[in-house]
Amino acid sequence: MHRSEQSIAHQQRLQIMGTMTGGIAHEFNNFLTPIMGYAELLMMELPEGSEEQDSVKKKFMRLRKSKGCSAPDFVPKSKECRDRL
Repeated sequence: MHRSEQSIAHQQRLQIMGTMTGGIAHEFNNFLTPIMGYAELLMMELPEGSEEQDSVKKKFMRLRKSKGCSAPDFVPKSKECRDRL
């Protein structure tokens, strides 16, 4: 295989990986959306300033940060994205 053919094949593999990670990130966000909605409802039901509300609020903030990760965040910068959680 010539060098240019190898380069094209490599670029195609990278493009496929990008498409796959984009799909995975989209599905991940689809799971997070209802969970975040229920967490928000739960925070509204719990007494203001209670230990339970603080616990749910912390988890909600982690979910919000993880939802902010994009597909490229999960692949080349996965450690950086994990550090944000």
